[in-house]
Amino acid sequence: MFDRFWWKLHTNTTLLALLLIIVLCVVGAILYRPLFQPVQQTPEFTRDGVSTLLEFVQFTQDQDTYYFAWPENGDGSDIYMVTLSPTSALPVNVTNTPNYAEWWPAPSPVDDRLAFFAVSASGERSLRVMDGSGMIMDATYDVVESGLGTHYQIDLGMPPQWSEDGRWIAFLGRSLDEDHPAVELFVADVSYSKVYRLTQSGNMVIALRWVDRDHLLYVEQRGDQSVALYQVAVSTSPAIPLPLGVLERKP
Repeated sequence: MFDRFWWKLHTNTTLLALLLIIVLCVVGAILYRPLFQPVQQTPEFTRDGVSTLLEFVQFTQDQDTYYFAWPENGDGSDIYMVTLSPTSALPVNVTNTPNYAEWWPAPSPVDDRLAFFAVSASGERSLRVMDGSGMIMDATYDVVESGLGTHYQIDLGMPPQWSEDGRWIAFLGRSLDEDHPAVELFVADVSYSKVYRLTQSGNMVIALRWVDRDHLLYVEQRGDQSVALYQVAVSTSPAIPLPLGVLERKP
């Protein structure tokens, strides 16, 4: 729908121009297709399972192991691990939880932990982290004052993303108020299972990326007229996002 419009770019600082151009290339891929709508329902597989399967495949840092989500007996999904070796590459079910459906496996960049979203039979969503021994913890156990679970639920349209030091996991949360739809940016402090909301604009966060272990870039959609790029510091207290640039649709 955006092929009909020209866009103009406004930046707040020339020092960030190069970074902005790189990120806007990614944003452009989003803009030149129908507006991104985060998933509200549990993801569903295609009939052959192939195209959706590829979206859930995630490799470890050393590229010798990958994880994927796959339906188990037609009820939800489990996460499987495949270790690439000359002798064997058979999938191993690493979650095997009949009362939960797991989605979006995300290996830690620093160790053998694995993050993923879990959806209970009643529809409750959580961010789980499994260590190398197979022990699973709820990384969203303490929501602090983030509003997760009461005003927002985890959005399943985008995978959780680890910080480079493995301390934080960033993810999106969708407002439960259907009259005021919004998607905000959240982080979980994995060691303490605490959740913090980093944005509260009431708009739609449609993309995110770690800059370093303490900062995130994110793209926010404002209605159907513009998108904006921000940087925000990860903190346990409210932080003010730094605006980096705006793309506006010409009338």
